[in-house]
Amino acid sequence: MLKISCFPKLKLKSLTFFIFLVNIAVFSGCFYYAGLSGGVSELLTPTQKALFDFGMNYPYFMVNQQEVERIVGALFLFANLKHLLVSLLSLLVFGSYAEFLLGFKKTFIGFVTGGLGGFLLSCLMSDQPSVMGSNIPATFLGVLVGFMIIKWDKWDYPGSGRI
Repeated sequence: MLKISCFPKLKLKSLTFFIFLVNIAVFSGCFYYAGLSGGVSELLTPTQKALFDFGMNYPYFMVNQQEVERIVGALFLFANLKHLLVSLLSLLVFGSYAEFLLGFKKTFIGFVTGGLGGFLLSCLMSDQPSVMGSNIPATFLGVLVGFMIIKWDKWDYPGSGRI
């Protein structure tokens, strides 16, 4: 019932579901690799060592050490369980609709350009280390808003006189 009401366009053989599984695997891998953080401020927080080794966005190492793999690694990292759950729910809702409306190829292009653009903007705005797991759901939300703006006058909606 949850699938029908929240994300009816989700398919198991889709880019959105693949990204969903990769996010869970990377988050679990952080715990397997280095365990939990010692603090009790957040539930299930990976250690800084795990986040750094898995590719946290760290502009200093991008520029001085040429660690370009951080562009991809940071897109699948989350600060804690709350960050993961909110991002995964947003990914399933916005990503499934974006993929339904645009198709696999255009959604993949949006995923790559949105991930790269968000990463570069984050590097330009701050030189502090960060995780960027929320970047992809925000990209899909932006794609949906852009799609609505472009297609707004072509939709049949109640009260438009086109029905």
